[in-house]
Amino acid sequence: MTSRIFCVIFRSVYLVQQVRCGHKVGFATFGLVSHHRILWNLGKELQTRGHKFTHIWPSFAKETYDDVDVKIWNSSVTRKEIEDWYIAAASLSDIGESITVLYKGLTTVLPVIKRLYRRVCEEFLKQESLMAELKASVDLVLCDVTSECCFILVDMLNATRVDVSTGGLSSIIGVYLFDYPLAPAHVTLEASILLPDASKFSFFNRLNGFLTSICLWHAVAYPKMADIWEKIF
Repeated sequence: MTSRIFCVIFRSVYLVQQVRCGHKVGFATFGLVSHHRILWNLGKELQTRGHKFTHIWPSFAKETYDDVDVKIWNSSVTRKEIEDWYIAAASLSDIGESITVLYKGLTTVLPVIKRLYRRVCEEFLKQESLMAELKASVDLVLCDVTSECCFILVDMLNATRVDVSTGGLSSIIGVYLFDYPLAPAHVTLEASILLPDASKFSFFNRLNGFLTSICLWHAVAYPKMADIWEKIF
């Protein structure tokens, strides 16, 4: 009986510590306005509940906000580089039109943005004064699940991490990294690419969806910054 009471008290103290007002940080994928806006709205809600909220983004980000604390750090990556990539991606048209277009996107367009994001992440993690400032007070980080760099940041700060899926539960990143309640054999947002009719749940359609999801996982979601992580720790 005594041990049970002790466990209840311990859990209660732990939960109180987790929800106490503190310094929260929002970290979205670099340059993606829609992702930043989701974390911005979450940050505003946290502020109404007594928390301090800081939104972090690089100098090439397109917009800023005056109702939350914003930390902008200088990056050698320019807005033009990001926009040029989006133009190249848009030129592919609908990647569901053919396997050739999909292959071109995965082998020529996707690697460019990965190199840019890797460059930005390396520069960000070298911001010593910013890191020291965050480490002194931050207890929780809202991580855009598409930003692998955020996961490294959380380890550096020794903070609690909350993953925010900006694409809903259909994300292949969520399926493979965070155990979302979604099977890749089902017709998900990404797995439906190249399927003749997403409403037909035949064996071959599910197999096609599963294989497509696996390919996209290795091309898009598979961790690509493990060496940066290992270098820091």
